[in-house]
Amino acid sequence: ISKNTVILPDNSIILATGTRFVKLSANGVIDASYGNNGSINHTNSGNIQLSNSDILDFYDTKIEKINTTGNLISTFGTNGTFTYQNAGNYFSKQKSDGNIYSLDLDGYTLNKISSNGASSNIVSLTTDNNTLEYYSSFDFSGDKIYYVGTTSADSPFIVNYDNSGNLTPLNSQNSYKETAIPTGNYTSILAKNNALYVGGDRIDTATNQ
Repeated sequence: ISKNTVILPDNSIILATGTRFVKLSANGVIDASYGNNGSINHTNSGNIQLSNSDILDFYDTKIEKINTTGNLISTFGTNGTFTYQNAGNYFSKQKSDGNIYSLDLDGYTLNKISSNGASSNIVSLTTDNNTLEYYSSFDFSGDKIYYVGTTSADSPFIVNYDNSGNLTPLNSQNSYKETAIPTGNYTSILAKNNALYVGGDRIDTATNQ
């Protein structure tokens, strides 16, 4: 799940194309004052998020922190780069406290990375006796992290951990499995106002589409 745009504090927009950054003003017009007629050449992942006034650039092997003109922020990680212990397909979010959370979509682990990129803690996530096929997303709610994914029976599940990496049962279950919902791939979760909203793609079991 990639996001290739960030909205800066002045409501201008930077678009990451993989080979360059393009800047639009708040009204959607190319900002010709940025770089060379509105763009700069900068190799990027195409998966970026805003971090205060800077940009986090997410790769399968690393995270780079750069300013809006593509220069590395040397105080982050090692000369601007945090490197994962293991390469993977990561879904990442930065929390309001500045810490970065990266979920390995190919495994059952979460990397909690300090705001300065200097250290990380890897949390092993439950498979609930091998009934959980894969994790796909997560969201924050206070000191809790809610995860969503798909079970081996193609139904959605929700798992809850606290910020310290401790599993918190839901309805006395390590993973809450919603069997009343049609089968499908469940790829997003939103925790808001004491409710959880789960979204994804429904599968028609008759046609498998």
